[in-house]
Amino acid sequence: MKLETMKNLLGNKYKFTSDYENDEIRKAVNENDENIYGEVPYVLEAGCVDIEVEILGEEDEPMYGCYNICVKIDEVNWRTFDSLPEIVDFNVPDMEAEMFRLLDEYVSANNLSYTEPNGKQFTEMMRKFGTPTDSQTQENTVTKMSAAKQSEFKLKILENYESYIDKWLTLTPSQLIEQAEEIALTKQVCEALLLTDEGYMNDAEYLMRFENPLEIIYDECSSVKMMDVSDAIGYAIERITSNQDIDNDYSLDENYTLPDSLQGIEL
Repeated sequence: MKLETMKNLLGNKYKFTSDYENDEIRKAVNENDENIYGEVPYVLEAGCVDIEVEILGEEDEPMYGCYNICVKIDEVNWRTFDSLPEIVDFNVPDMEAEMFRLLDEYVSANNLSYTEPNGKQFTEMMRKFGTPTDSQTQENTVTKMSAAKQSEFKLKILENYESYIDKWLTLTPSQLIEQAEEIALTKQVCEALLLTDEGYMNDAEYLMRFENPLEIIYDECSSVKMMDVSDAIGYAIERITSNQDIDNDYSLDENYTLPDSLQGIEL
């Protein structure tokens, strides 16, 4: 389908947003500017699907842009559906046209819809890769933390942090120096979680089943290069709750009780 045809078809449900000029983002990527790591400089939303450019890169390796496909799974919620193998070419003359070309090819090849939510396709994709299960997909889409639950989650984070303090107090001065970076980031993550009212807190229910959610979020944050801790936490919680693949990696809380909406669902 041609780009102009799609714009006419979708009207105000078609949006292309760019937070950077092409020359600006190209220069930042070429210079490995860590301030843009994890940034999403371009988003093309076409009804119930979108394609986004995300800036990634491993430590000491050149940065690059990747394409992520997201789908609307119901009238409100969006989920990451897939990542394309193509590396972003920031030298293309028309980034919007290039992104729409790739999106349209992907929509056609994967039986997605521009005009209807793609919840069924999302569930099938998750089943294909084995996680999450259908019941976990239901948890992802309908379970949101109440204000009381958020307070309970923050209390658990604080208890986790206090246990770290008890451990740190037993360390020698040389051990404290060696672990200074880890201690500082743990403190930053804890403070950000306790003070935040960000929307990603709505997706933290999955983490309540673990003994030490602070450890889990710290581990995920420490694996990404983001200057802003709040952005790193949002990225971490989104990845953790979307994949839900860490049940065997961390200790579960024996006192955790499933929310009422999930009672009877096998996790």
